Amino acid sequence: MKRWLLLVVLAASLGFNVFFALGFWRATWTLRQLQAPGGHGRLVAAQLDLDPEQRQRRDQLLERTRSESRALQAVQGLRAEFWAELAKSPPNVERVHALVDSSAELHTKAKHLAVDHIIEFLSFLRPDQRREYLKMIHRTTIFDHE
Repeated sequence: MKRWLLLVVLAASLGFNVFFALGFWRATWTLRQLQAPGGHGRLVAAQLDLDPEQRQRRDQLLERTRSESRALQAVQGLRAEFWAELAKSPPNVERVHALVDSSAELHTKAKHLAVDHIIEFLSFLRPDQRREYLKMIHRTTIFDHE
């Protein structure tokens, strides 16, 4: 009886170890996929089950998004200028305010660009894909992290 109980406990322990090892492997694999160039887009495409035409349109949209968002990367330079100006003794208040305004303007442009691209992406999805995509991005959009 004790031997049988020991075998059951040992089998259960082995089963849990295998379960957790597979879960760790899957999470690590997903993280590697996300970190690879274009990985997020491939995972989204797989999860939404995009057909070849939808994948092609998504790829074109992503390329356009990358090129358009490069132009908005000036916000990083504005942040550096902002902190440099703020560190001066005394800081030029008008310059600090102007940098804040410029940064806010670039953030607004970036949000408009993101919304335009989301709307365009949604336009070539089937209704079930649209619902799934909106669920996926609901908690990760630029509007939920203000």
